[in-house]
Amino acid sequence: MATIYPKRIPLEIERDPRRKSERILFDSFREFLGDEVIVYYSRTWRTFNLDKNKESIFVNGEADFIIVWPDYGILVIECKGGGVEFKDGIYTTTNKNFEKIKIKNPYKQVDRSRYRIIEHILHKNLLGRTKFELTQSIIDGVFFPQSKRSSWGQFDIDQKYKQTGFEDNLGLRINTRGETSERKTPSIEIVDGASCGDVLGVLWEDFGLEALESIGIIGDEAEEIWRKQNTKPKPFGKFLKSLDNAREKAKLSSLIPTKSGELGGACGHIVGLIRTGLLEGLGKAERIATSRHSSISEAAAAWAWLLAAERSSGQEWHFDGDARNKASAWMNTTKQLLDTGKQLLDSPDEEIERLQNQWHTQLNQLKQDTGES
Repeated sequence: MATIYPKRIPLEIERDPRRKSERILFDSFREFLGDEVIVYYSRTWRTFNLDKNKESIFVNGEADFIIVWPDYGILVIECKGGGVEFKDGIYTTTNKNFEKIKIKNPYKQVDRSRYRIIEHILHKNLLGRTKFELTQSIIDGVFFPQSKRSSWGQFDIDQKYKQTGFEDNLGLRINTRGETSERKTPSIEIVDGASCGDVLGVLWEDFGLEALESIGIIGDEAEEIWRKQNTKPKPFGKFLKSLDNAREKAKLSSLIPTKSGELGGACGHIVGLIRTGLLEGLGKAERIATSRHSSISEAAAAWAWLLAAERSSGQEWHFDGDARNKASAWMNTTKQLLDTGKQLLDSPDEEIERLQNQWHTQLNQLKQDTGES
């Protein structure tokens, strides 16, 4: 019998008919999984995104179940109740009153939860694994405990892909203009003369994220690469070169413990400038720092970074006296964070944990300096 947390399903969920599917899985996991397995139920997470005004906003999410199996890895689960169907790109569930209700894409939900868990483990250095290793041992799945296979409609695609790799046992032909057509056998035919760019263009939208994950690029970095190539495709050669750069950037980015958008306020602005300066160049960070500011605190954060990075000469006219005065109290800690960030990008692996702990200590001090602790 598996160990499950919490030990009992909360009373309000026990009484909620809409949560029956979760109760089914809760009882099944506890009864049928082995003693070495640990199951976590209804684990919430929080991250930060930037809105259209580049302000930090909270984004909340939940993993319905997380199964930790020491011999195999971690499985993150999204559970959907009722009679789930997928038709014309829309997911619905039918309740006991035979009402159809539109629901979120469960695959995207569980994918986000999986990436948040991977990023948290990397951020805290909990397992001593690389990002690529974690993507191979932490996987996700979607359960429909109350659905019948016969009612899944377009969900049958899942089973056919598993069997043949192609929907309805049809294959794909890619011609020299990057156009596609069906073929009667479940395989891909690339017409003589079709370039690697033609193939990339056809397959990228559906399989680009999986391809990036296979080489260790995941999360926000992967989504950004996928989005750019999907909306403004590069020729194959240029894309590969940029991919090498993006992979190296993703590796370096993961070394800095605090991610872009993770913090709001002055601290978040300072961390963002430090990251931009270290990963994308001081020139770009300076342009951001000297652009229009939405508040005195943001202006003070920008001036503190300019002082710490020794890029303040001739830039005083962008900042009023109040912002410069406030920044003077933050500059020393900002400089310490910047120096630690530089060391993180250049240090051997055995020094990373110590420097990341040092980063957190300095960041906590900066929060105190700015009154954001």
